[in-house]
Formats: sequence, structure tokens, C-alpha cells
Amino acid sequence: MTPPNRVFVCAGPDCKVIRFRWHSPQSKWLLLFVLCSPIALGIGWNGLLASHYAQAILATLDSCFLYVALAGWFNSSTITLTVDQLSVRHGPFPWPGNRSLPAKSIRSLEVTDYYEQNDNNERLTYRLMATKADGDKIRLISAFDKGDHDAAEYIRQTLAGWMGIGDSVSRP
Repeated sequence: MTPPNRVFVCAGPDCKVIRFRWHSPQSKWLLLFVLCSPIALGIGWNGLLASHYAQAILATLDSCFLYVALAGWFNSSTITLTVDQLSVRHGPFPWPGNRSLPAKSIRSLEVTDYYEQNDNNERLTYRLMATKADGDKIRLISAFDKGDHDAAEYIRQTLAGWMGIGDSVSRP
């Protein structure tokens, strides 16, 4: 089976690696907003931006948005499976969710729907979850957008095959 767009697989005898590039369209628009917002605010709100306090707030917000946009554009999630361990790393921009688990502690993998709600709408994303022997559910990757279900499912199936997990499921 050929990996979907933005999924890269490397399977060696001692180590197996799956990488998923985030590169979402939303990050492109956020980056455009971050680059244009100071210009638009500078033109329209000269009086407000005369305050150093307002400039500091704007610079802080723009810096945070810029970081999120750059991470969304350049980051990848990398799952590495060795005989003893499954690890998940996000980078090159640091992002929460890095973790390592004993490979033998994972009993099943599943792709779940996740709805992000805001004032105006609801956004569907997908998460790759691992269930440990004690029943704890661990989020491995949550960077799958609405159009990435095939990638999430491919990664789940590939990992399940490598780990010999027969009861892994995909839930709508």
C-alpha cells in the first residue's frame, strides 16, 4: 500500500519510522494574517499603536501567532518503533506531545474524531490514540485535519502491523 500524501515510512530491521508532515492550509492563512496584521493595524490605528503598551501586546500576539503558523507549516510528527519502545516527537519547532512508551504496553490503536468548537463553527480533526494494557488512552498524534483521515488510518494500520496488534480499530 502506497503511503498517502505527507506520510513517509522507513522500515529497517531494528527501527521503524513513520513521519507525518503537518503543512496544513490553515497555517498558510495564519502566516499571511501574521505578516499583514501589523501593517493593517499600523495604517488604521495609529493613535492606539502610539502606546508602547499596545505595541508590546501586538508584538507578543504576533510572535505567538507566527510561532503557531511556522510550526504548522514546517513541523512533522515522527513515530519511531524499536523492539522496546514507541516514541513520538514533534519538530523542528518544539511542540507539546512528545512521549515515549514501552512498546509492549500498547494493546490497541485507533483513529478517533475530535471536534474543535468555537463561536462560529465546529472543526473536525482526527487523533491517533493508543490504548495501554491498563486501559489508559494516550494521544500519539493530533495534527490530522479533516482531509487527513486516510493518512491517520494508514499510520494506524502500519503501526498495528509492525506491532502485531490485531484488535486495532478506526472509529468514526
